[in-house]
Amino acid sequence: MTFPQRAQRPVPSAPNISRRRKLLWLFLGLIPFYVIFFTDWLSPTPIEIIPSVRATRIITRSRNADPAATSTNGVCPVVFSLDTRYRLSSVLVTEETTNGRRILWHLKGGLARSFPSKIIVYGMSVPWMKPAPGSRDPEPLQAGVKYRLQLKAGRRTGEVTFSTR
Repeated sequence: MTFPQRAQRPVPSAPNISRRRKLLWLFLGLIPFYVIFFTDWLSPTPIEIIPSVRATRIITRSRNADPAATSTNGVCPVVFSLDTRYRLSSVLVTEETTNGRRILWHLKGGLARSFPSKIIVYGMSVPWMKPAPGSRDPEPLQAGVKYRLQLKAGRRTGEVTFSTR
């Protein structure tokens, strides 16, 4: 039994193959150039934070304190709204003084970052976050003083300057 012979296709010449390889390598070389210079894939967008001063008082009750004592020291509390929900890994509030920066409130996430949050209230706990090692309870804010909030959520960061009244 004999099989019919297939039609022979012409073999491309060697110069065409090398030209195609050169074009392929040029194309593959331009992809990282495009990604680095024309996209923001390698540098994530910052976290957008909107501070708002609320004209209310947050009342805290403890066993040793007066039931009507407030944790806000007579100033309005500050609420920070984020552009979307983030699993925060760090929350830091500082005050610029003549001696440098003074840390007022510092929270860190453990191995598992925080619960996805879209709103943070100064001084109130964020789920699954703990005070940073060596830090104390949040200090009360003073009216008219400039403060800075810095947030981290994985590779994304954001910061905002705020004050209260």
